[in-house]
Amino acid sequence: VLGPPPPQTLPREVLKWVHSLDLSYSVKNPKRDFANGFLVAEIFSRYYPNDISMHSFENGLKMSCRNDNWDQLQKLFKKRQIPISNADVAQVIQAADGAAASLMCQIYTMLTKRTLPVFQAHDRPTTDGTMGGSLDHGKQDLYASPEATLLEPEAVGMGAPLESLNELPAPTAGASSGRDAYRLFQAARNNRPVERTVPKAVAEREEAVPLEIAEVKARNLTKNVAQLRVQQQQVHQANLQKSRATTSMSGRRSSAGTD
Repeated sequence: VLGPPPPQTLPREVLKWVHSLDLSYSVKNPKRDFANGFLVAEIFSRYYPNDISMHSFENGLKMSCRNDNWDQLQKLFKKRQIPISNADVAQVIQAADGAAASLMCQIYTMLTKRTLPVFQAHDRPTTDGTMGGSLDHGKQDLYASPEATLLEPEAVGMGAPLESLNELPAPTAGASSGRDAYRLFQAARNNRPVERTVPKAVAEREEAVPLEIAEVKARNLTKNVAQLRVQQQQVHQANLQKSRATTSMSGRRSSAGTD
């Protein structure tokens, strides 16, 4: 019997843990992002800061860069007795399907001392008493079983409205409690009376006081814009001459008074 296929993406717990380490860049594609070993080295540097110097690792895509980074990591694994085999590393370097995600789950378990939940699918019994080997086979048995078909409305007494749930037909002998509950729910939902809420009275509002808007009177201009500007300049110069004349007269009077 073949085991479950290797995971292609990181589990949620592992992804949260990786994000909490504040790495140099986020993980989007585990198979590609962990192939060169740079992020793996950065993760181990958070736990073994005295054993890893990140300036000796290169974040490149060449095969030589990958091999050099993983060679340095394997020295750390041997020194700290971290059980990561060369075969696991080779699969990650070659970007094999599921290799990076499996290795990250292993590293997560070792560094955090936590376990990841494992879900195992169990075979369901079929109608002939044997264990179904696949989910499709189980679905085929489910749809082929006469007990799994939906009941017609007439079978549960859905013809006329019900006054109460007591008028529902009694469940047949040997029927499961799940189907009985489904029949009760369908009958009660489809036969409940439709009631309308009492309409609310809308309070009448007093008539709004009309606003009196004065009519705008437009003045016809007999001059164009250039003529108006010339007129304004002339008025301004006249006012300026008057102010100068007034200033000179006051100056003469003050000088005469001093004499």
